[in-house]
Amino acid sequence: VNGNPDLMAEWGLRASRPLGSDFMVYESTSQLDDAFFGRLIASGLVEKAVSVFRNTETGTEAVLLNEALVSLKSGMTAERFFENRSEFLGYRPLGGTPDQFIVTLAAGYGEQALSAVNDLSSDPG
Repeated sequence: VNGNPDLMAEWGLRASRPLGSDFMVYESTSQLDDAFFGRLIASGLVEKAVSVFRNTETGTEAVLLNEALVSLKSGMTAERFFENRSEFLGYRPLGGTPDQFIVTLAAGYGEQALSAVNDLSSDPG
């Protein structure tokens, strides 16, 4: 979540670019870990902090927020699949497709979202 750039600099973070309307990408020359993110959130400067994963071979980046794409198997309805599913806070159809949905994960952001997506990959729906 967007933080004050001057205060973020005190944490060794440099504003790089916005990510949508709610997030800002910051860069650091140091390796950051979950403990650092926990302290940053506890400081009150930001509401959420997640890693940006960079593929060194391609230069591409991935940010794990709290949404994922779910593709239902043939014959499965959205109503049946999403009914009583506590791992989702909500879902909406992906435009132009009858069987794909963007879900908001209850697990949260970052590595928790990745874990939830990995669990979903073995779901029979």
